[in-house]
Amino acid sequence: MGAAGAIAFLRPGLLPPDWGWRAAFGIGAVLGLIILGLRQFIPESPRWLILHGRSEEAENVTRTSSAGRACRRDRIAGTAGWRLRLAASSHTPIARMVLASCATIRSAQFSAWC
Repeated sequence: MGAAGAIAFLRPGLLPPDWGWRAAFGIGAVLGLIILGLRQFIPESPRWLILHGRSEEAENVTRTSSAGRACRRDRIAGTAGWRLRLAASSHTPIARMVLASCATIRSAQFSAWC
């Protein structure tokens, strides 16, 4: 929607050149505000909730999102209950963030050379 609007506004003759780019840029702001408003009604992902120690809320999100559908849950053989492989974390380690940033920058530099 944003790209189509930008193409339309940047077409010569529709708007003056000095207003066409402003209108195309404004589409992004409007779409951002719409997403910001709709964000209130979209629940967090169950994975994110579990990682942040909110397992009951994750269970409620899963239960409400699968309402009306058959939800199959398998038990892992040999265990007394459900096995949860996610651990709660209060933050992302700084070393992982630095490593991801360096890898991203390096791949961008490599693709520029090719």
